Amino acid sequence: AKGYAAIAIDLSGNGLDGKKLKFAGPEQTDENKFQKIEEGNLKDVWSYHAVAIVILSHSLLLSFPEGDITKSCITGISWGGYITCIAASLDKRFKAAAPVYGCAYFDESDVFGNNLKQLKAVYRELWLDSFDASNFLPDAKCKFLFINGNKDRVFNIIPYDKTYRLISEYQRTVIIKPDMGHSHPSGWASDEIGYFFENVLQGKRPLPKIIMKVKRGKKASVIYSSAADLLSAKFYYSTDTVSTNEKRVWKNKDVVINTTQKKITCNVPEKFKYGFFYIKDIMGNAVSGELFIN
Repeated sequence: AKGYAAIAIDLSGNGLDGKKLKFAGPEQTDENKFQKIEEGNLKDVWSYHAVAIVILSHSLLLSFPEGDITKSCITGISWGGYITCIAASLDKRFKAAAPVYGCAYFDESDVFGNNLKQLKAVYRELWLDSFDASNFLPDAKCKFLFINGNKDRVFNIIPYDKTYRLISEYQRTVIIKPDMGHSHPSGWASDEIGYFFENVLQGKRPLPKIIMKVKRGKKASVIYSSAADLLSAKFYYSTDTVSTNEKRVWKNKDVVINTTQKKITCNVPEKFKYGFFYIKDIMGNAVSGELFIN
């Protein structure tokens, strides 16, 4: 109904009947994602197969005459977001990518960092060199929409901030959603993904975007662009440096919007550690600024 053809891949190697295909890749288990590397063959690790099958599936999709092969994009949620980061970096045919949650620097994850710590040091470094998205994103050519919550249990906001900075400012748009849950329904509820793809592929109205941020003393400000009027804006901040990412306490403050200068300003606490502006336009599309870290 929206004018797209889509393909979704079972990344555990199952067919339509739920049974293993004859030449299926490994199951999507922690052992196959991490411990398998200690057996010495990189091609046995789940990430290798997952990225490969996504690129192969992209080729299949582009082979159908019904589609426009110059207009393809990719999105994925959680581990799918991680795979999206790598596949979109390797496969230069994608014009746009929207990884949800998934990011790079797995050794800094509150969850996956523990999986990596269980590996012997030499294999931990080998995994990071071979399969961490930080080694691929700097080579990406397409535009990216990064979506994550500020309190995600798995994908910590600090390595997330480092991840999107691997993509040039021109290529990236960031949405840090306050209190976003971690689930497939929460991930695919983001209508901004569709608007983003329609802008890149069809030249339709772009998402709003925060294009510059400045902090001077007790004031933080951003410059924004938006094709539609803004509906709301807030500044979210945290002084909590001891909790896990999931338990970190956040507060928010109202801001001053100067529509003539396209500038948003907020008086901020002097000692906040993390902060970001979050804006929403009258179409309901929300984006954030990139993270302030003091």
